[in-house]
Amino acid sequence: SGVGGDLWIGGETGVARIDSAGGVRWFGAAHGLPAEPVVDVAPDRAGGVWIATRQGLYRGAGDRFVAVLPHGSQTFFRIFVEKPGVVWVAGSDGLARWENGRARNIG
Repeated sequence: SGVGGDLWIGGETGVARIDSAGGVRWFGAAHGLPAEPVVDVAPDRAGGVWIATRQGLYRGAGDRFVAVLPHGSQTFFRIFVEKPGVVWVAGSDGLARWENGRARNIG
């Protein structure tokens, strides 16, 4: 769950956010996500959410999602938010650490 008790659930073509009052909001291609299955979802403490897909890594804030690692660069499997601004991602090219707007492959 994310900031404010929101629950994020990945789907076949996007993600659903369920807020603490039970309201559901769907985010998909119209919001910047690729039209394909979401593999993992990880909210961060800053109110954003990280999305892993087979086509890239995305970060959402508000109603928009942006690719933080290029579309098609690799398949991502898991996301771990360590602290604000530091995110670990496991993908087909190995482990990477995202910090200060840059990714660094660990191996």
